[in-house]
Amino acid sequence: MHPRRLVVGARWPPVPRSNEAVHPGEMDLRDGVETASQLFVLVKAIADQMITQPKLRDALYNTLPQAKRDGIEARDKKAKSAAP
Repeated sequence: MHPRRLVVGARWPPVPRSNEAVHPGEMDLRDGVETASQLFVLVKAIADQMITQPKLRDALYNTLPQAKRDGIEARDKKAKSAAP
């Protein structure tokens, strides 16, 4: 997976601006297996980035001792209040 961040709603691969571009809420039954496969890859990548990865980070963070988590939260709060 490319390390670039996915933007929900962005077109990938980029398509020329035409009437044949994807319209929200519409499916084109003329699309082939390759197109459907690519769309599933994109849906999987979005779900991984938006759901799976945050859950994994939270689970890992929650394995830290409470005193360490409190220290991290205090540091973050201090940094936020110092930001312009």
